Amino acid sequence: MKLYFVVVGIILLTCLIKLDAQTQPLERQSNGHYIRDSVIAIFQRAIFLNENLKNSKGVVTRDSLQILSHVLERFNENFVDSARLNANNILHKESDNVLFCTYLHYIISYENSADESIAWDIGELFIENPDIFFKIQCSITEREKDIVRKQIKFGIHNWKYQINDRKAKIDIAEKKFEGF
Repeated sequence: MKLYFVVVGIILLTCLIKLDAQTQPLERQSNGHYIRDSVIAIFQRAIFLNENLKNSKGVVTRDSLQILSHVLERFNENFVDSARLNANNILHKESDNVLFCTYLHYIISYENSADESIAWDIGELFIENPDIFFKIQCSITEREKDIVRKQIKFGIHNWKYQINDRKAKIDIAEKKFEGF
């Protein structure tokens, strides 16, 4: 069983390297919009990799866990960080149910992450477009909604103490957050 996870980790790492070398998933289309489907696919792959890592703890060897962790870290650095920013750019302007719900499921999956940029990005989305959180209904449990709330609250809190021109938007977002 342990050998299985080592092999899976090596295969995932190999696939990631091939993906890294062969694709540029966030290329701009000629009309200037980001490819929405690529962003969704990146979030889905990140969820898959993170869930695989979480489910492997206590089941596989430490070396296998390190391989899986490395694969996930590399994927996040190469793809997920920019995908979050691109998702925010899209969702600032329009309501996209599939993209928004996939984004929330990504945030829920990453509850085990110490990456504060996740909170910064979802907090920024809430500041820029708080209505999307009330308008679009995603199938998430109350516990999962609490995970999202925690990230949003932390993100708004971080943005509040930045010197920026968003003070009025942040105040509005904090008031709307109370009803979320």
